[in-house]
Amino acid sequence: MVEILSDSPLANMGFQNALITPERFHVRAIDEENPFHINNDPSVLYFAFFIDNSMVGQSSFKVQLGIYRLACTNGLIVPVREFVICRQIHRGRKDIASEFNENIAFLKEKQESIKEMLSTMGKEKATIETLKEEFRKDYLAKKLNLNQKETEKVIELYKTVYDGQTKWGMVSAITEFARDIKDINRREYIEKAALKAA
Repeated sequence: MVEILSDSPLANMGFQNALITPERFHVRAIDEENPFHINNDPSVLYFAFFIDNSMVGQSSFKVQLGIYRLACTNGLIVPVREFVICRQIHRGRKDIASEFNENIAFLKEKQESIKEMLSTMGKEKATIETLKEEFRKDYLAKKLNLNQKETEKVIELYKTVYDGQTKWGMVSAITEFARDIKDINRREYIEKAALKAA
C-alpha cells in the first residue's frame, strides 16, 4: 500500500487524518499546491484524495475525490465516482499501482467541473430553506442518519458559523460536524451525504 502511494502522483502531497490499524488503512492526500475558493467564502480549499484499504468485511482498496478545508480541516467526499481499485490486495503490486494511477488521473480531470458545481451551490438556497420550519430537522436527520441532538448541532453550525442560507453553507456545516466523529465509517458516510443533503 505505502509503496503504491510512494510511486503515485500523490507521493508529494501532504497527508492528513491517517488511520492505520491491522484491519484498516485510511489517509487523505491534500493537493496543497492548488488552493481555490468558493464565491465569497474566505476559506482556503484544496482537492483531496481519500484513500482507503479495508481488510475486513468487503475487502477493497479504493480512492475517492474530495475537498479539504484548511481552516477547520473539514473533509467533503464528492460523489463523482468511487474507484474500487481491487477487491483483493494480493492481485500484484504493479497491476494495482497502474490502475491506481489511471484512476487518480481521471479524478484530476474532473476538478474544474467540480469547482463550478460548488460555486453554483454557493449561490443556491439550501434545501432546508425551502422547507417549513417544522420539517427541517426531520429532513436533515433522515438524509444524514443523525439523532436529534446531532441534527441540532448541524443546524447551529449552519446558522452561526456558516452563511445560514446556501447549499455551500449547509455542506460546510455538515462536514464540520462530521470532522469530530471518531468512527471513520460513519464520518465518511456523512461526508459523502453532505452534497445531497444540502
